[in-house]
Amino acid sequence: MWLLCTGQPSCGKTTLVKKALDRILEWQDSEAACLDRKQAPNASHTKIVVSGFYTDEVLDGNRRRIGFDIVGIASEKRGILSRKSGLPSSYPKTGQYSVDVASFEDIALAELNVNDATSQIIIIDEIGRMELHSKKFQAAVENLLQHQHILVVGAITAPIYGHRVPFCDHITDGYELKKHSMRVEVMRIKKSNRETITTDYLGRLEDMLNELKVQGGANKRRRMRS
Repeated sequence: MWLLCTGQPSCGKTTLVKKALDRILEWQDSEAACLDRKQAPNASHTKIVVSGFYTDEVLDGNRRRIGFDIVGIASEKRGILSRKSGLPSSYPKTGQYSVDVASFEDIALAELNVNDATSQIIIIDEIGRMELHSKKFQAAVENLLQHQHILVVGAITAPIYGHRVPFCDHITDGYELKKHSMRVEVMRIKKSNRETITTDYLGRLEDMLNELKVQGGANKRRRMRS
């Protein structure tokens, strides 16, 4: 299950993903508390793993954007994603930003590791032009398409002035084109529909969390029988 938002820069994608992450962490805590009440004092349960990353704007002293940082959810590590200045000229660029691929990979790749022993929720903010300078990141995202027990929630870049990103088209359209087997739901956010899309996105997330809970219970019963 994948739930993504898309839209032009500064439309509110990261803000929406952070709201989704807050809701997921609340849900995770409530599920863990519910299991603790149901089980014997010494029993153990498998907690659904939440990992991934989001991006933060980096501002200078005059509140002007000078770059982006990546923040790991499980590791809580922060690193450089991009800067307008100060990085080596050999680094790849997206627009006016130089991208620190090694710093990005150091955090992102570990956060996207698959754990086949339990259900997972992975946040990706975002599958975007900066992040896609990393071929290892592309491979990790492609791998996630093969795992039905993982719920991926995040954002994906939109075409800008008609310029499309083939890898992103593969993610969003691949199921219909029989390129992969993962259903990917995408909601387009704009400044004019931000409130409506936020409500719809978080509502659909709630549905998917309930589906993941049911799926996790079924997987646990299968493992117990085997």
